Amino acid sequence: GIRNNGLSVPPDATGAVEMNDVDLQVSGDLIIGQVNIPVLIGVGDSANGSLTTTAGASANGDVSVVGEVAVGRFITGFATGTATGTTDIAGDLTGPTDIEVGTAPAFATGDATGDMTVGGNVVGGGFGAGLDVGSNRGDGTTNGSVDIGGDASNIFNVQVGRLGSFATGDATGDLTIGGNLSGTLSGGVRVGDASEGGVATGTAVIGNGIDDYTDILVGRVLFLGDAGTVADGDLTVLAGGVNNAVNGSSIQVGVMNSNGLAQGVADITGGIDRFENINVGFVEGAASQGSAIGHLSVTGGPVNADNMRVGVSEGLGSATGTVAFDDALVSVSDTLTLGDGSTLRLTADGVMRGTGYAAIDAGLALLDGVLEVIFTFQPAAMTAFDLIVSGSPNGISGDFISVDIMGLMDGTMVSSGFVLDNFGMGPVEVYRMTIGEVVVTPEPGSLWLFTIALLGIILVVRPRPMRRS
Repeated sequence: GIRNNGLSVPPDATGAVEMNDVDLQVSGDLIIGQVNIPVLIGVGDSANGSLTTTAGASANGDVSVVGEVAVGRFITGFATGTATGTTDIAGDLTGPTDIEVGTAPAFATGDATGDMTVGGNVVGGGFGAGLDVGSNRGDGTTNGSVDIGGDASNIFNVQVGRLGSFATGDATGDLTIGGNLSGTLSGGVRVGDASEGGVATGTAVIGNGIDDYTDILVGRVLFLGDAGTVADGDLTVLAGGVNNAVNGSSIQVGVMNSNGLAQGVADITGGIDRFENINVGFVEGAASQGSAIGHLSVTGGPVNADNMRVGVSEGLGSATGTVAFDDALVSVSDTLTLGDGSTLRLTADGVMRGTGYAAIDAGLALLDGVLEVIFTFQPAAMTAFDLIVSGSPNGISGDFISVDIMGLMDGTMVSSGFVLDNFGMGPVEVYRMTIGEVVVTPEPGSLWLFTIALLGIILVVRPRPMRRS
């Protein structure tokens, strides 16, 4: 199903291949559903291709490719129309230098739709190998969907719902991997990413962890975005976390450095390890005018990073960021910056720091925004929770605008504020929350006595006013 000329007859190219109980070996490129019209004629041209392999007694239905794999691609040209490709591989897909599913390069004027299912594993060609799902640099619309039953490995760059340079159209991508996604100790994973153009929408669900990528970008607008540019990314890691064998550069969720709207959501089970920066709801650069909205939640494992910024705007646009940690120890070796658009949400299921309740260690903590603490049990009176431990006696600056506490019995008194305590080699500044007694609401006749007593308690437990660094 390949259309390579601009003649009006025939208007369409259609092809289908079904291979039963055999393995397929391709010494070059594997192209399924492609339009490539490099001349000024050719209006309404389309291509529709499909490939299916099935397993049997003699073969698993594997496919090995030396070159690239393209499923539903509209190549550079002046034609309009649609390129549609569908691939269903029963076994493994190995060796491709690139995999493009529902893509269009620069200046393409048509639409592209691709759908690929691989029942086994996908093994890429290594450094430089890409997996593009719903990627667009043209004027039309691209839509890609990839479902991999096993692992995806040896892939340098993964792009899901991406608008690149010169794009004026929209892009939508959907990636599901049942097992692990692993790279080459470099490259990146981009989900809902836009350099310019219209709307980039990406969704990725990874079953068992992401390993060895320098950057994880979820919902990002950069460079040439205008007021109508939108990047919308959603990443879910069901187990295994996000890890690097060497220090990765960044995890960015809802990040903007031009104009438009960047919004990202990342739900990660299994922790985050070895990244220099974690940015959530971040507007970067003084000239940035767009808005950023980010939400990162981490459960079932620790978080390790050099710096973390949440709900921070360096430019003219607004930044809103939420980070939610459940029973995890978050280690920020350098600086934790919580901006005025931030929400820090911590869950407490027990009294052990970093395992029973979420807590943060930070060399320096700059506080602002909202603190939310969710209790799933009722602690005993005078139980202390060291939510943030800094690295020095003056390691915390600023304060939260508001503190919201959920899950405790009605009438439970709570105090929160700053103390000096010994952690490690000497005294450091700590943000501590202490649970008090449960005050039972009196009968109406005694209400005025209760009110007087309560005012006295409030004066005792009121948090320290915001400090200026």
